[in-house]
Amino acid sequence: MVEEKADDMLFEAQVSDVAFLVVGDPFGATTHSDLVVRAKKLGVDVKVVHNASVMNAIGVCGLQLYRYGETVSIPFFTDTWRPDSFYEKIRRNRTLGLHTLCLLDIRVKEPSLESLCRGKKVYEPPKFMTINTAVEQLLEVEQNHKESVYSEDTTCVGLARVGCEDQVIIAGSMKQLLTLDFGPPLHCLVIVGDTHPLEEEIISFFYYLKHFGLLDSGYGFLLPAVQRKQHKSEPGAAPVPGPPGAVTKKYADALKIAMQFLDIQKYDAGDHMKFGFPMAFTATVLSWTILEYGDQMKVGESIGTCSRLASRITYLNAHPTDNVLYIQVGSPKVDHGCWERPEDMTEDRPLTQVNASAPGTDVAAETAAALASASLVFRSTDSAYSTLLLKHAKQLFSFADKYRGSYSVSIPEVATFYNSTGFGDELLWAASWLYHATGDRSYFQYVTGKNGEDFANWGSPTWFSWDNKLAGAQVLLSRVSFFGPKDVSNSDVLQKYRDSAEAVMCGLLPKSPTATSSRTDSGLVWVSQWNALQHPVASALLAVIYSDYMLTSRTAKISCDGHYFRPSDLRKFAMSQADYVLGDNPMKMSYLVGYGDKYPQYVHHRGASIPADATTGCKDGFQWLKSDKPNPNIAMGALVGGPFLNESFVDSRNNLMQTEPSTYNSAVIVGLLSSLVTTSSVVQSFT
Repeated sequence: MVEEKADDMLFEAQVSDVAFLVVGDPFGATTHSDLVVRAKKLGVDVKVVHNASVMNAIGVCGLQLYRYGETVSIPFFTDTWRPDSFYEKIRRNRTLGLHTLCLLDIRVKEPSLESLCRGKKVYEPPKFMTINTAVEQLLEVEQNHKESVYSEDTTCVGLARVGCEDQVIIAGSMKQLLTLDFGPPLHCLVIVGDTHPLEEEIISFFYYLKHFGLLDSGYGFLLPAVQRKQHKSEPGAAPVPGPPGAVTKKYADALKIAMQFLDIQKYDAGDHMKFGFPMAFTATVLSWTILEYGDQMKVGESIGTCSRLASRITYLNAHPTDNVLYIQVGSPKVDHGCWERPEDMTEDRPLTQVNASAPGTDVAAETAAALASASLVFRSTDSAYSTLLLKHAKQLFSFADKYRGSYSVSIPEVATFYNSTGFGDELLWAASWLYHATGDRSYFQYVTGKNGEDFANWGSPTWFSWDNKLAGAQVLLSRVSFFGPKDVSNSDVLQKYRDSAEAVMCGLLPKSPTATSSRTDSGLVWVSQWNALQHPVASALLAVIYSDYMLTSRTAKISCDGHYFRPSDLRKFAMSQADYVLGDNPMKMSYLVGYGDKYPQYVHHRGASIPADATTGCKDGFQWLKSDKPNPNIAMGALVGGPFLNESFVDSRNNLMQTEPSTYNSAVIVGLLSSLVTTSSVVQSFT
């Protein structure tokens, strides 16, 4: 219009008033500025009425306006005209770490070539460039230049119909955005430069949702504050606020597999013993995962997650009187003298208890934590069951606290298998869960008073595992610091727990000056050669939980001896540990059985090793332990012990150090994968 009619408009403006209406900013095009200059030279008075413009409306995607570089226009390519002057401008922007707004071509009232040849103008239908076309052309230009200014993996934000009720905003790689239909015009594209933590937090709400398909209008995410589809959580699962972020198919697929081991496995590991101490930890972690990431767990098709939990909790609640808890089924000596399927067992299965004269503070407190956390899971769907669990949790905590003593001292035979190194961490862990489940300030006072002084080990990082819950308690109490009532969250002692949790995080981050964790050459956190994967996976789970607390509370960073790290740094660490487990390791194998093309075939697991049609007894079943054939049954979803420090792995049933799975391994890998399936915040209250 301006190019063709400028002279006519200026002629009319010298004798009458002329209004020139534009879409967007009046000075969004150089031709408009030229029109003003020419008018002033002719003595024509010019008044400008400013309008809403995409130049500032793009701020809705969360990228800060002052971090944009020069705006570029992407014109439609033709067979003979393929301009690429925008490439150099994008290069300059990206060199400076700036975002680039790409305005996409609009063709209206364009006469067709055929009509021009015939001497009669016939106009083509209006033509508006889509984000898909823009990305195709951008990638073509990059392919021609081959200078790596950007690539198909470069993060971009596609925006359509900004400011309208049906606006669409989706962030993803160029490759991902190519596959999407953004709907009717107008479209624009932002090539993302370096990002601030706050930008990363906001833009995470708009990440490409590959696994679920697309939401709402059929095109993608809408504004987080306008329309958004709320996914219904599984009964008892705490919903995650807002739309989840980008679903990573790798983690979603692995989660589906990992959940299966919790279906089939009724014992703590590859034998047929039921040791209550590690099994209670399994249940507590599973409850915590449901409470934090119940919505994400649906990606793993975990429809029966709560029923899985209920079966474990009901078993653990073997608490007939106030000061008695049954904590073991089976005799280790008898059980380990047999190699048979569980359905073929005929041996005696004695029960073992802790009580007032043979105390087990550690196992009783861990069981209290399991019941208290599960009571939160079932509160909204089965209030009677929830109330029962909470009642027993309180009683068991009182029993554990009143009759203090380690269960591995009271029952020496367990020390060979699951020796407890102390019970103070379990007391703090259980009291923390009881505070979350009840809101009773006496439990808060328990962890912030003398018991905190005695057991918290403030400022000293520890490893989270079935034996040591201290790091877990510190992260869980940090949740109160982040989201609790002000008169509680401002507690100086609570801040010590949060500081200690951050010390744990700093110890995990490989670039932190206070990193305390040793690692393999490929970056796997290394603590113990026996069941080596339990500690890195559990630590990674805590890292993601803490990073999500930071995101939800808008906490931009933590300080590690003066060096600052963002939530994304914690998440990247966690992903590195998960990726190692799933195959990004020197052995090029997955340690999650059933995931990927290569995984352990000789898992140390009685039921997996014996053919379904075999007839065996206690002793003759050892032929299957010694067999050189792979397991006839796949222990689907089992997480085995993992590699040695030199990152080698010996796939042998006799190598139980590396090939034996466990339910507590499964609990932490399910938690980690659930947290990584999407990039999301967490609920601020479990109740």
